Amino acid sequence: QAENVPKMFQERATKMRESTYGKVPNFYASYISDFYFSSELAWQKAVDMINAVGAEFVLFDPLFNIMAGSELDDKAVDTFIKYLNRIIATTGAGVGLVHHSRKASFNKDGGVNNGGADDIRGHSAIHGWADTIVRLRKQATKEVSGSIRMEWQKVRYKTEPTEDWLIFDDKSGILRLSEDDPVTIIQQILSDGPKLLQDVNLELMRRTGLGERASINLRMRMEGQ
Repeated sequence: QAENVPKMFQERATKMRESTYGKVPNFYASYISDFYFSSELAWQKAVDMINAVGAEFVLFDPLFNIMAGSELDDKAVDTFIKYLNRIIATTGAGVGLVHHSRKASFNKDGGVNNGGADDIRGHSAIHGWADTIVRLRKQATKEVSGSIRMEWQKVRYKTEPTEDWLIFDDKSGILRLSEDDPVTIIQQILSDGPKLLQDVNLELMRRTGLGERASINLRMRMEGQ
């Protein structure tokens, strides 16, 4: 039903298929505008399709487009999670959800207040269900226009990976690693010799869009690595 979605989405899907995922065997992408998990039959159709193609991982994007009922309603969320677990148990496939965070608030140094994984919008059970939560946040500065910070905010079974900085690649229609990540920026700052920590922090703030506290914490984590 790709003809039912905006042309921009159709073009992005074509780029993804031709440049990247089309080269990966058994990758399937679909834009479905009128399907959501409103009944037992709908869930069974999803299970049947996953089994038919032998999918090992399924990503639903976004959550609110496929969930029946409010993401704040106890019963609706409980039913939704129950059926997600059924998909996992019945098909053996992993399940991922694209969801949104609550609206951001700002602290005194201009940085964004972030409640971590608990900052997910909706019922707390959504956070509790997930084994892994990755947050993507766009950085709004001229120096890193379009850069997206990828943070691992919950990792239940493995060591937490290092964060990455991404940028949207219009040619391929997907996100790729950005050249404006903090490691590269600090290397550039120090390329002509040692600098005062205060100067490093200020430049990191300017070029990443992070607040003072977040910049210092990021630099200290990098020093520890």
